[in-house]
Amino acid sequence: MSSSYRTKHQPIDPSVLPLMDPQYVKFHNEHVIYMPKTEDTPYSPSIRAAASKGLMPGSSHIRKVAKTEEFVIGHENIKVRAWTPLGEVPADGWPVLLWFHGGGWVLGGFDSENHICTAMTQDAKCVTITVDYRLAPEHPWPAAVDEAVDALQWVVGEGCTKLNLNSSRIATGGFSAAPKLTPPIKISFQLLNTPVVDSSIKEYTINTKAPWLSPDRMMWYRRLYLPNEADWSHPDASPYYAPDSELALVPKTFVAVAGQDILAPEALKYAQKLKSLGVEVETWVVEGATHSVMNLEDVMDSAKELIRREAEALNEGFQS
Repeated sequence: MSSSYRTKHQPIDPSVLPLMDPQYVKFHNEHVIYMPKTEDTPYSPSIRAAASKGLMPGSSHIRKVAKTEEFVIGHENIKVRAWTPLGEVPADGWPVLLWFHGGGWVLGGFDSENHICTAMTQDAKCVTITVDYRLAPEHPWPAAVDEAVDALQWVVGEGCTKLNLNSSRIATGGFSAAPKLTPPIKISFQLLNTPVVDSSIKEYTINTKAPWLSPDRMMWYRRLYLPNEADWSHPDASPYYAPDSELALVPKTFVAVAGQDILAPEALKYAQKLKSLGVEVETWVVEGATHSVMNLEDVMDSAKELIRREAEALNEGFQS
């Protein structure tokens, strides 16, 4: 069907257009503009099928690795997938990145961020393990948090033996929803990508016209994952409100921020709070990008550069 006859569900607001990266605008007008809005769709498990495969052609670049393995772990028999890099195993074992996919704790899955996981695996020379945590609304908060703890415990225990891991070089990371899934346990390094760190926000006031993640969409996710509003400011749902004594123990952190994202202000505020508590933080702002930047490596040069720098920072974190 000609694009001139297709319904344009998500046109870019004219006020935002001059602020956007031209490469993103081209992609948006070829693909995203025709996608129905998630928040206008009544929830059904069937909507996960497309989301779990990632957005094509934006995130199609999968790196070659030595091997890919899957394991069933924890009390709830959740699955984890491990990528091992090409090359010789270090004498003290592989460093490991424990990765939690995005999707608002409602969408996403094993296959939605393979491009990121394999990039980190090869470029940072680590084993990357992604967690197929249970999703809301069938499994609301704190199910995903509990499974993050199970996954970390498996990594430092059975996972070390099965995958030849170095338990003293563990990093955690994720995209969007994922940072809240990282438990407050001492680790070597942390990657936060366009993170949600304050779930108590009821009204967004900055970047509200930005493409991709609208205020209505954000609240659609939140009410499915956190149906009890009293939980919104809990530190496991809003890391920004964790006690300073805990935040001061956060490891060296890389925070990726998209310039045109409603979550940008809270990410920057969180990064500044960590810095004020003595945590070493690198903040990487991608101007003209939307919340989806990590999934657009094949579309935007700035997304490709972000993933390159992130893998580099991860490798540096393992060495420090």
